[in-house]
Amino acid sequence: GGSGGCHAGGQNGLKNIEKTVGTKDYPRLRVGIGAPRHDAVGHVLGKFTKSEEPVLNDALWDCMDVIEKWVDEEDLGKVMNVLGSRK
Repeated sequence: GGSGGCHAGGQNGLKNIEKTVGTKDYPRLRVGIGAPRHDAVGHVLGKFTKSEEPVLNDALWDCMDVIEKWVDEEDLGKVMNVLGSRK
């Protein structure tokens, strides 16, 4: 597998994962959501708008592609480099 080396950064879901797997060193796939135009909490926790749905759909397909390649390659760094070069 790969190494993420990330930490929870105040996110309870990630803290739970760290507690469950017993380490802070685990790979994770991060997806950006863009910068908030106003209320940051509402931006992060709010629902996607109709106009954002095509972007969300593309991002989800990219995530599935990364996960599939990650399972095949077992080298997350290599997979992310390939995906990054496509953008």
